[in-house]
Amino acid sequence: MSSRILGVHLTSRRMCIAAAESTLGSVKVTTIVDFGLDKATSMARMISDQSWDRVIASLPGDAAAFRFLDFPFRDKRRLDQAVGSALEEHVPLDLENSVCSYDFSSPAKSGRVLAAMADSQAVSAQLAALAEHGVEPSRLVWAPPAAINVYRKACGPRGAYTAVDVSADGAIVGVIEDNELQALRILRHCPEGMLVRNLAWTIRTISPAGDRLVLGGPAAGNLTSALGEALPDRKLEALPEECPLKVTGAPTSDWRAAAPAVGLIMAAHEGAGEPVIDFSLPARSESRSYFGAPTETRATATWAAAAVVLALTANVLEYTRLSGQRRDLRQQAESIYQGAMHSQAAGPGMTLKMEMRLKELQRRTQEGAGGMGTSSPLKVLALLSAAIPGDLEVEFDTFVTDPPNLKFTGRGPSFEAVTKLQESLEGNENFATIEVRDVRAAVDGSGVDFQLLMKVGDIQRPT
Repeated sequence: MSSRILGVHLTSRRMCIAAAESTLGSVKVTTIVDFGLDKATSMARMISDQSWDRVIASLPGDAAAFRFLDFPFRDKRRLDQAVGSALEEHVPLDLENSVCSYDFSSPAKSGRVLAAMADSQAVSAQLAALAEHGVEPSRLVWAPPAAINVYRKACGPRGAYTAVDVSADGAIVGVIEDNELQALRILRHCPEGMLVRNLAWTIRTISPAGDRLVLGGPAAGNLTSALGEALPDRKLEALPEECPLKVTGAPTSDWRAAAPAVGLIMAAHEGAGEPVIDFSLPARSESRSYFGAPTETRATATWAAAAVVLALTANVLEYTRLSGQRRDLRQQAESIYQGAMHSQAAGPGMTLKMEMRLKELQRRTQEGAGGMGTSSPLKVLALLSAAIPGDLEVEFDTFVTDPPNLKFTGRGPSFEAVTKLQESLEGNENFATIEVRDVRAAVDGSGVDFQLLMKVGDIQRPT
């Protein structure tokens, strides 16, 4: 039995929808429409006149702040606890007034994590705008990675390329390498000439020279020539004509003009790949029960409840024995803690305190071994100041040292200034490696924010 899926991508400038019929093993797209908001009334009538089993809508790209994060673990429980607080340190939002979601950047569920945080008011405003058009979604998915997933599916799992989706909203830029999303940038709407300039700087910053540039979106044709002139070392190619999902009938719009809506259909169907940044919503359909489970599962829910009761009974029988073992282990842990920390009061957070103590001892060991440890942060800053040209207007906001690694965050007036900063530091013998990450337009529009990662070699005295 098939189910009907509706994907709606709504922004302040456009609306595109995709409708599909899904079975257990396949999905067929029946409708693809991309249009301006002037036609939204007629499309809202079409949406409300039909019944849908699943409705999935998008959250626009500029409604969320995001970062790629690295963690030494992969299990979901620990990520659920760590992602929000880690992301909060990098974006101008707080967890109390925001919603957060994350997913692995690779379908293999390994490597880095893409995390996004959206202001709760922005989410509520998007839901209200969707409701005005008769759309009540059960899921709200962030649009940029959903659109890039379509490019990744259409271009195949191998090779490296930069995907650029250009529309009336601006542009979405994603770097794909070996089927993994390596970088993501979102450029807001601006005049065409400025958009070409910003795209060129963004692509040069986040992708290696000479790689493929796959261009798509409803406004791609207007920028192809100018972008080719701005990036002569790139191999420009159009998004393939064949849709990664099977299309039946005669859609009103070319699917390549509605990549975010097609990406929503992929996200609603199993096997969409990662990342899917899903800001989950409570189920609103009357055909659902048992906390959002489909009506078809009611029969199995009774047996599931009986199984839960039996499992709880078994757990009660084991509780006494396990409590004794837990008490013994706790006593052993406190004994180890007191021996390592020379303290009689263990208290909560023993693991964290011992990890901090270990890092402190390792730092002292490095300081005694020479190299970077013998140089103060002030000396490092002095070397950095000497290496940067005086006419280069860049400012550093934060400085974190973990010898021999250094991490800076800062701001420059343009993408070009950040590139010159990297070039000036790469030629300095005091710095073993230089890497510039997360170069993006500042939220307030006055410059470019960036991260600078470097590893210090044997420090030379500046002349």
